[in-house]
Amino acid sequence: MHSTDCGTDHPLVRSKLLVAPPKFFCSSTKCSPSINTAAMKNDSSISLFKSLLSIKAMPDYPGTNVEDAWSKFRSLVMGSAVSAFGHRQRKQPDWFRESANVLIPAVEARREARLQLKTRNTRAAKARLLTAKGNVQRLVRVALRNFWRKISTEGQICSEIGDFRGVYNGIKSTIEPQPARTASLLSAQGSLIQDPSVQLDRWVEHYSSIYSTEKHFTTDALSHLPQLPVLHNLDAEISFS
Repeated sequence: MHSTDCGTDHPLVRSKLLVAPPKFFCSSTKCSPSINTAAMKNDSSISLFKSLLSIKAMPDYPGTNVEDAWSKFRSLVMGSAVSAFGHRQRKQPDWFRESANVLIPAVEARREARLQLKTRNTRAAKARLLTAKGNVQRLVRVALRNFWRKISTEGQICSEIGDFRGVYNGIKSTIEPQPARTASLLSAQGSLIQDPSVQLDRWVEHYSSIYSTEKHFTTDALSHLPQLPVLHNLDAEISFS
């Protein structure tokens, strides 16, 4: 703006500013713990769940709001299931359990650094988080290396002294346990069998009924079988020429 009123050669600068409120990171709501579904195969746990549910059952009051009634019924069933079956426990790998006294503090420090970064996004907070991440990765590599070195050393020692059971246990510890799955069977009356011991009895009953029963047949059935030609060349001695 060069004029008599403003003696300058600088042009006018126009800009747009975007004003946004700061972000506040809130912790997410904690999910309800999972129920131990493996305990649902136990008859005593099922009986306990039924008894708790019958004791805590709510009477059906007329005029009750549907949403309130459903919320109370859901909490009632969930509480009874947790009391009877318990919570599902999280299983950690063997290498983590052996070095838990070193890894858990490092993981907690990384979590604390991440929370500080979310609270105050500064360069120092980012540097602390990167350092904590690197420390966790380094400790995990060391824990894995020590675990596999220990397993291989024990297996080698057991193999040298002829302890095949120790070799088998070492191989089994390195392979994750596979869940045991059993298919349901039907009894002779048609009812469903889920108990493994009762399933074994059912197999014994099945094969006993097959092999213990005398089978009758007539020799006339043999005459209806197709007669194939005799292969005499199969009786000849093997020649390498």
